[in-house]
Amino acid sequence: MPSRLSPIARIHALRLISLCKADDIWSIDDCTNSRVPIDWINAFRETYESNFEDPSSTIEQEGRKLNQYHGVRAIDIAVQAAISLGLRLDPSVLASNHRGLILQSIRENIEEA
Repeated sequence: MPSRLSPIARIHALRLISLCKADDIWSIDDCTNSRVPIDWINAFRETYESNFEDPSSTIEQEGRKLNQYHGVRAIDIAVQAAISLGLRLDPSVLASNHRGLILQSIRENIEEA
């Protein structure tokens, strides 16, 4: 995660986390419409490619399979929002790169805070 990205208000961070689904990739328009700070978008945006041999790695939009998709992973937004909240994220959970587990850990930390 890049350091020193714009902080956001607590209510906005909580809202972004609540919108995140572990495997989603948000379009740049979705990010902008959800008020994701531009420096976050610039730090995390990438072009993702589908792996048509693995259904869990195939990118779809409105029922169409895409070869490539330019956007920001929802999990990156959730992690940065958690950092903005001052939550302590378990490095071993982050290192696992298991998006569902990372998001679950963030949501549990919010409940415990």
